[in-house]
Amino acid sequence: MRKLAQDAGLEFFGDGRPSTRLDQWLDQGWAEARIAEFRPTVALVSLGTNDAGSNFSSTFSDRAKALVAMAARYGTTILWI
Repeated sequence: MRKLAQDAGLEFFGDGRPSTRLDQWLDQGWAEARIAEFRPTVALVSLGTNDAGSNFSSTFSDRAKALVAMAARYGTTILWI
């Protein structure tokens, strides 16, 4: 991703934390801290099987909407991959 961004003349910042879930990114404040610090126009969110099978999956939609709303306050668009 970094190379693709560089080739396109775009700034890139990545923060990946293996084996974490969306609820952790929200509840620990990691997502908002990174978005507030770097103010990206677009943030890519990559989810894995631990998100799909976690015990909070019934509230996943609410958490995803909360992430999108929080990011929008900073002018950031969330893209899900």
